[in-house]
This record gives sequence, C-alpha cells and structure tokens, in this order.
Amino acid sequence: MSSPFRRHKQRVQAIRAGAAPSTDSTAPAEPDTSTPEGKEYAALRVLLHDNLRALKDIASHEARIPKKREFAGAFEAWIKGALEAGDQGKAAQDEILVTNMLWA
Repeated sequence: MSSPFRRHKQRVQAIRAGAAPSTDSTAPAEPDTSTPEGKEYAALRVLLHDNLRALKDIASHEARIPKKREFAGAFEAWIKGALEAGDQGKAAQDEILVTNMLWA
C-alpha cells in the first residue's frame, strides 16, 4: 500500500497528464515522458505490464479475479485523477485507466 502523499501525488499528476496537448485532433496524446506526470505514468505502465504478465500465468479465470482486485489497488489514485481530468474536459489517452475499466 502506498502512503497518502504518494496517492495524492499520483492523483494530481493524472489530472495534469490529462491536460497534455494533443498532436492530432482525433486522438488524445499519452503524457510526455519528459515531464514528472509522464514519468509517473511510465512507471505505472511498467507495473501494469508486470501485473498483466502475472495474470497470464494464472490459468483459471475465476482465480484471476482476486488478483485483479489486488492489482487495481496500486492504480486507484491515478485512476481517480484521470477521471477527474476527464470531468474537467481534459482527457488524455490512458492505458492504465482503460485496463482497469476492463478488470472492473
């Protein structure tokens, strides 16, 4: 479990990442990895991909459900921030949010 400061920082960075300028008018851009928000997003994506690899090792779909619930807790603050950015009309492409929506 992460500290309250870490969760708050992730939420705020997700909001800022949602404000990333889009290079194409049809598809919002992912956060730029040269910014603090982009670095946090990249670190969380690495964790997400590690979690996805761990889920591949579990054969039973029923056994995957508790693991997904456990894994989703690490992304909770980021997801709250991404949704808050979407409420403000600043939505960026976010693989973390979409994957957790599918898990839910």
